Amino acid sequence: MTKRPVIVVVYLAVSLGLLARPATAEGEAATAPAVPPPSVPADAQRGEGTGAALEIKTSDGRGADALVDTWKPDVNQGGASNMSVKSAGGGRKACIRFDLSAVKEPIKGATLELTVVGGTQSFDTFNVFGVIDGEADNWIEGTGGAAAPKGASKPASQPAEEGAADSQSAASKPATAPADGMTAANAPAADLKSAGGKYDPKKNSGGGVYNSKAVFLGTFCVNNAQYAMSRSKGKVHFGSPALVEFLGKDANRLVTFIITRVGQDSGSWTVFGTKEGDHPPVLKVSSEPLPAPAQPVQRSKVMGGFFVTVKVSAPAESGGPPVVTIDDKPVAADALDAVLAERVASFKAGGAATWDLEIAADPVVPCKDLLSLLEAARKNGFANIMLSPPPPPAPAKTGKGKSRQGN
Repeated sequence: MTKRPVIVVVYLAVSLGLLARPATAEGEAATAPAVPPPSVPADAQRGEGTGAALEIKTSDGRGADALVDTWKPDVNQGGASNMSVKSAGGGRKACIRFDLSAVKEPIKGATLELTVVGGTQSFDTFNVFGVIDGEADNWIEGTGGAAAPKGASKPASQPAEEGAADSQSAASKPATAPADGMTAANAPAADLKSAGGKYDPKKNSGGGVYNSKAVFLGTFCVNNAQYAMSRSKGKVHFGSPALVEFLGKDANRLVTFIITRVGQDSGSWTVFGTKEGDHPPVLKVSSEPLPAPAQPVQRSKVMGGFFVTVKVSAPAESGGPPVVTIDDKPVAADALDAVLAERVASFKAGGAATWDLEIAADPVVPCKDLLSLLEAARKNGFANIMLSPPPPPAPAKTGKGKSRQGN
């Protein structure tokens, strides 16, 4: 049975990460092979002077996309049809490069678009890093395969492959891909000692990269449950003021992004498409600001999905209307339809096909007082409506900071 996205209001921010190089004896990264001569993207849509977004794919010009795996530091995976990004148990990071040769005007708006093609039934958050402009952008993608065929030998300490959804047949790839391009050992800014994790802005550290070589641009979320359950594909988006600023500082017409996973649990991963798999990452840029991409929301790590939680409390005065709050903000009865419609629009933008409503109502609230809420939910196409009691109040604390338990 397919799970429907559910609506509870818990927003997860969005962020991405870019690859880092393995440390040498001096702690610096190794040098990747040089990139081929420049070429202007042939199929980029221009739109200069119109404010229309220009779409640049990794298949345009000198664009590239490849996965690097810290468990396989010398294996090139540039020819793989996907990038399975995970953190714990052997970090996998996505390295993405775009050719900006077709951009003729200052960039005032930007959005990164990725296609989810597989993964576990999880709600994942990802870092996005931009590699500092320079020679680090000159890496060669290579033509190596993704995961080794089933049954191929692996180091004893390496866990079994997870989430590798490469569409190419195992027979067409060697067990060990040729190191003819970028690997985890020479990827730009990628830290071999760190699989991913949360970035600390106060210390400018963490996230799976050498932070002196890459700029943190933000995070984005993937509600992978909806794709894994239905075996469907979906688009996810990332945008931030830091992304626009990073692109504005570019001087060599090449930009590289590293994407790492924030969560450290070993049983979850998300698979993104590549140009080899006919789902290239896309960078949309504009001479005008672009709307901020909508992010999926999560009810719980186990359930996932798109849903809204509405709290209905007893009226402040006897005989008065109940108090309805969404996102801890009071909502008048005549505004319920508009507020729910706004939530549904954000879910659709995040790739949702269905969404649910959870009503946390005080037992003293009469059913008739819920009719306007139910009608607004019906008009906005909520697939399921769940009625539950509100959470119990937190225990009162004593003066010494200890909870006072009832008898």
